[in-house]
Amino acid sequence: MYNRCIQITREWRKMIIKNIKLWFKNTYMKLVQFANQTFEEAWIGGKFALIGFVIIAFIIIGAYLDTGLGNGIDILFCILLGVIFIFLSGIAIKVVIRVLKDLPQELLQIIIPIVLAVTSIISLVLSFPIYLGIVFSLIIVTIESFLGIGLWLMFKRREKRILAFALVGITLAFNMVGMIKIRSTGNINNQLREYLLAMKSVQPKKNIHSPSEEGKYKVKSIFYGSGKDKNRFEYGEGVDIKTKDVYAYTFLENYIGLKSKLRTKYWGFDDKAMPINGRVYYPEEKGVFPLVLIVHGNHKMEEYSDGGYEYLGKLLASQGFIVASIDENYLNASWFGDLGGENDARAWILLKHLDTWKEFNEDKKSIFYNKVDFNNIALIGHSRGGEAVATAAAFNKLKYYPMDSTVRFNFNYNIKSIVAIAPTDGQYKPAGKPTEIKNINYLLLQGANDGDVSVFMGSNQYDRIKFDDGKYHFKSSLYIYGANHGQFNTIWGKRDIPKPMGWLLNLKTLLSEEEQRSIAKTYISAFLKSTLKEEKEYIALFKDYSEGEKFLPKTVYK
Repeated sequence: MYNRCIQITREWRKMIIKNIKLWFKNTYMKLVQFANQTFEEAWIGGKFALIGFVIIAFIIIGAYLDTGLGNGIDILFCILLGVIFIFLSGIAIKVVIRVLKDLPQELLQIIIPIVLAVTSIISLVLSFPIYLGIVFSLIIVTIESFLGIGLWLMFKRREKRILAFALVGITLAFNMVGMIKIRSTGNINNQLREYLLAMKSVQPKKNIHSPSEEGKYKVKSIFYGSGKDKNRFEYGEGVDIKTKDVYAYTFLENYIGLKSKLRTKYWGFDDKAMPINGRVYYPEEKGVFPLVLIVHGNHKMEEYSDGGYEYLGKLLASQGFIVASIDENYLNASWFGDLGGENDARAWILLKHLDTWKEFNEDKKSIFYNKVDFNNIALIGHSRGGEAVATAAAFNKLKYYPMDSTVRFNFNYNIKSIVAIAPTDGQYKPAGKPTEIKNINYLLLQGANDGDVSVFMGSNQYDRIKFDDGKYHFKSSLYIYGANHGQFNTIWGKRDIPKPMGWLLNLKTLLSEEEQRSIAKTYISAFLKSTLKEEKEYIALFKDYSEGEKFLPKTVYK
């Protein structure tokens, strides 16, 4: 009896296992059959949804291309480019599919070009590695195709409405979350915010007045330039003082090829006749005043950067400085590419501006006749301009151009001080060596939230500066939490990298534009007063930022 029970139990177990296997097999076959029936026709909707997604992506790229030909033309160009890409990719895939006849041709004809297009967009725009681009593109293609499939089922197979609504809902939710995330300005570290708010007020050792307060002088402004600029009235027909062009060919070895032809077409001049353009802020009263030149860095050349330092120019002019914001936009990047290797040209053109100012000062007909104090000159540079001012200081003491000894230098101006705002370093390295300068006062400002020059590059130049002439000089650096790259210039703004990639930046942690520029005004003004006007009471501010606690924005300084 016992053996019989054991036998029956074993037979039941075998039967149960067999039935479970049969159930899974039947269920799997039904799911496959259901999927084939459901998606065979509905895939047409998915195909059109994917094509639409890629076209929209190319429209977004066109909206931010900014060729200078107009937004509409840019968008149409990118749409055409997207259609051609999909069409040519489809043809190429057809050739491959003919070899692989057993594969579903229609599926591959649409899937592979779309995956390639999305991978290219992700890799180029977001700087993702190719393998990550492929992974993300497969995820996006799969989810986006759900929308077309769902809509097809909704209108063609009404008995499958639940599935249709589910697919459409998944796709819409995915896209909404993505858009919300992209459009979000980020979040702030609450612990750090609480720390900043809880910072105890430090009693300054000295009663220093804010250097960012306006001075006693009334400020006027004018423009000098070629008078031939076809893009900008202030340097074209509306220019106040006409200047001579300069021959920059020797310094721009990369001014060649199609991108340079397009550059010349846009500006109306090339490297053999580059203009000396500048906007000037100066005290209206009589007197002799120190000269300060400000030069911007690399940005979209169509978004003119030289106007972005008006807040500094007006402040310093009211305090008794002549300030010129230099136009070097024609050396900047555009949709057709970056010149590259142009930092020595930026520096040399800056020194040619000093030559022009020497002419202004010596010309009895000039409004600046005998008004410039050439014993007190300062250079301020931002980004690539921050490196260019150091290179200019080095060129200023040389007799020949390091890259070509047939080009003579005859500058030798009394440049006493340099301010570098979030500078690059190593853009120009003659004989593979970095620029070395000495016996010049140096101020370095860097934002901790810089999305462009994201490492403290200026510290390299800071460390290379030496003092050996026995005179009093000093150098100082300030690392500012919450400061980004662009807000030091009113044109550049909060996003340090172009859209759409710029949408991914966390902007919540940034100081406001007013706060960041207040810091720049405070330290730059104090530095120039200390080094060009010998108002030594501000030296304490460079030894301990807490001396300015009552007028500096509350953040972390290092």
